[in-house]
Parts: sequence; C-alpha cells; structure tokens
Amino acid sequence: LIIEECPVKVARHQFGCRVLERFLEHFPEDLNSSTMAGLISPIIDETVMLSRHKHGNYVVQKLLEHGSEEHRNCVVRSMLSDLPNLSMLKTASNVVQQALRQCSVEDQWALAERLLTARDPSLEDIALNKFGCYVVEELRGSYLAD
Repeated sequence: LIIEECPVKVARHQFGCRVLERFLEHFPEDLNSSTMAGLISPIIDETVMLSRHKHGNYVVQKLLEHGSEEHRNCVVRSMLSDLPNLSMLKTASNVVQQALRQCSVEDQWALAERLLTARDPSLEDIALNKFGCYVVEELRGSYLAD
C-alpha cells in the first residue's frame, strides 16, 4: 500500500490527507501499534513541513486531537524551534492553535514560553499578524482557563 510506503506524500495529497485523518479519528487505540507507528513516525518527523502544507496541516491537527500524549509531545517538540514563524502562517497557525488546545499542561507551557520569549518574530509581531493574532488569542485563552 502506498499509504504505508509514503505517509508524508499521502498527507500532502488532496484526498490522501482525508484518508489519514479518518484513520486517526476512527482508530486512535491502534495508533501505538507497530503498523500505525510506520504511518505516524514519518508524519511526526515532518511536522513542520506538513504544518505549512495546505493539506498536510489537517493530518497534523488530527494527530494532535486523536493521538496519544506521546504523539502530541513529539509534535510539539518538533515545532518548538520554528514556532514563532509557524504561528504567522495561514495553515500552520491552525496547527499551533490545535496544539495549545489539545496538549498537556507541560507542552502548553513549552509552547507559551517559546512564544513569549520569541525575538524574531517577536510576540508583538505575531499578535499583529493576520494569522498570528489567533494564536495569541488561543494562548491568552489557555492561560485564562488555568
């Protein structure tokens, strides 16, 4: 199956991304199996690229929503280095918002710390960006909820 051989390529395909999304939605208990690990691991490895992609970002969002705590943690860790830039992109900002909603408190703190200490772009730049402002709003909501 092509989905097992090239999950990242499938994630970037207009219809393939939907197949992966349905796998993630309907088989969350199987995500830690060895079969699914072959699908999930490459997606996690390419989180930053997929977050920027018009179709791939939906797969990463579904992984954040339905994946295990370990999956969410791996996604967050892979995003941290480029988080300020991702927050300002149309598709990637949705992934960042989903991470702020779905991740553990520890991962939310890691995301918040990275955004609050960002220099180029700064948090102000992100807040003034037409996509970044939604990330800042989600960040604000996360802190007010606690």
